[in-house]
Amino acid sequence: MEITPEALKEFKKIYEEDYQETIADAEALEMARRVLDFFSIVARPLPEEWNSTEENISDIQNKVKSDFDNNK
Repeated sequence: MEITPEALKEFKKIYEEDYQETIADAEALEMARRVLDFFSIVARPLPEEWNSTEENISDIQNKVKSDFDNNK
């Protein structure tokens, strides 16, 4: 994902407000890319098997309980 000069400037402004520290463009760019990478991972849809139907939740609960019981 491309980070525009305007977005980088805004990122640096927010960083400076939060941490009272000025950072170079290269450092800000690297940090912004890491933030975007993190959110792209977090925002991924869950695997199909994790759909939140009651049946699937029950299956997951039973599997966790079974795994826990087996590791005692």
